[in-house]
Amino acid sequence: MHPSPELSLGLTSNAGPLAKNEDFHGAVLPDGVTRQWGVLVCVADGIGGCSDARHASESTVRALLNDYYATPLSWSAAHALDQVTLSINSWMYRAGGRLERGLGTTLVAALFRGRQLTVLWAGDSRIYRFREGRLELLSRDHSFPTQDASMITKAVGIDSTFHPDIREEPLREGDRFLLTTDGVTGVLSDARLSALAGTLVSSQELADAIIGEALARKCRDNVTAVVVDVIALPSPEAANLAREWEETPVITPPAPGEMLDGFRMVRKIHSGSQGTLLVAVDTQTQANVVLKFPDPLAVEDPDNLERFLREEWMGLKVRHANVVEVIAQPPGRRSAIYFVMQALEGTTLEQVLKGMRQGAPPESVVDWLRQAAHGMLALHRKGIIHRDIKPENLFLTRSGQVILLDLGTARVAGLEPLEPDAVGRRVVGGTPGFMAPELYQGERGDESSDLFALGVTGYYLLTGRLPFGQPESNVMPDFSAWQPILTVRPDAPQVLAALLERCLSPDPQKRPGDMGEFLFWLDRPALEGMKFVPLLQRNPLRFYQVGFWLFLSTSLILALCLLSRY
Repeated sequence: MHPSPELSLGLTSNAGPLAKNEDFHGAVLPDGVTRQWGVLVCVADGIGGCSDARHASESTVRALLNDYYATPLSWSAAHALDQVTLSINSWMYRAGGRLERGLGTTLVAALFRGRQLTVLWAGDSRIYRFREGRLELLSRDHSFPTQDASMITKAVGIDSTFHPDIREEPLREGDRFLLTTDGVTGVLSDARLSALAGTLVSSQELADAIIGEALARKCRDNVTAVVVDVIALPSPEAANLAREWEETPVITPPAPGEMLDGFRMVRKIHSGSQGTLLVAVDTQTQANVVLKFPDPLAVEDPDNLERFLREEWMGLKVRHANVVEVIAQPPGRRSAIYFVMQALEGTTLEQVLKGMRQGAPPESVVDWLRQAAHGMLALHRKGIIHRDIKPENLFLTRSGQVILLDLGTARVAGLEPLEPDAVGRRVVGGTPGFMAPELYQGERGDESSDLFALGVTGYYLLTGRLPFGQPESNVMPDFSAWQPILTVRPDAPQVLAALLERCLSPDPQKRPGDMGEFLFWLDRPALEGMKFVPLLQRNPLRFYQVGFWLFLSTSLILALCLLSRY
């Protein structure tokens, strides 16, 4: 089977009530060797009021469809789309600078490569996924509502520091995707789009129906709809890893001092139902590493062993400075089931907090949360939900780097869920006290539940206590209220306290939209430079000015007091 999925496309665009269609759309269905780059579909809407909106949208789509297929195949899909779009933005920003009203366009691009979808967007052009009767918006509008219309806050060509939003999602056969401009979504609700997507069989019929109904409802703008149906997918990567382990045994972890496959065991650092961790020396490279072995009882629990295999597979998929590195091993080296990770020197944030009489300094908490959020964002972009964020799983190295640990309870969106095992040793998607309400209600967890756990972590690091108390295992705590952060830590920045408390909302819709939004607010100027800097260092002239007026006012008061005695 070819590396690119088998798709069916429907594409329709109409100027609507306007004299000129400033939308532009396109797709590349590669043939031959270019199939390895996948299928790229783009929709753009030139920003009204710029010098040539049609030129902006058409140039962007044509350049992206052309330049992406010239990128190295070794680049990840997200990196390739990001780099090409940044180049297009740079060119358009410079070109627009020579025009009276500049150049700018919204953009949504969907790349279907292997079994994965990579979405890039800027502006208010959207992409939806229709799966199993449910319509889900995968993009988030970059727009600000005004009295008469809406103002675009991010678009190609309007800002020299532009960076597009990127999201990665696993594909399923039967998925249906809708790419639209705001002329469509301005008159058709999500409920109506969902109804149309569920009743029309052909992708082209659906695209035509969307545009036809938008025109019938007196749309006020150009309207464009592209529909992509996933017919068939290449064989899954995870299955390849499982086949590699078919004949490999689960063993009792070696003792310190013993050898296995060229690894000399040094010391045990953890042992539990999720596995055993041993520090070892790789005698082939003389590097210190950590080996993780599954619980020997995993042979009685196929699902537990599958979780272990998925943990290595997820670790190999993600390469990020804030996520623990899983080290690939050459075929045939391992005689037993285990995987190899980087060795870290330092301690967990849980241990760091135990050495403090009160919570950690706010500036340290901001730094730790920022690094943890970047690691989680890297996981989310790969469709991986961690599900067990807590200080114990955040490792602080001696150099101050925060590393996200333990993907043992993580899930991969798109992979079938694992059922509870027969012997009752169930892996819970989280740790009591850090789990979001929806996890207690049986949901599998998503980006929002990870945000909740990160909010609890930040609260705990600042205050030294859990916001909802220490609940019993599998018993839902009372999420109705918590003690405000500023009553416990009045020295905490108000922006930080508000952000963390927003993450703690029982309603997922009231939490930050994603990890990118969390980082946006965490990086606000109000949180920068929190350490007190004396006025003399910040502004010497102002220091002496204030000192002079204080001296003068004090002298006058003393003089008046002396005169009042006479």
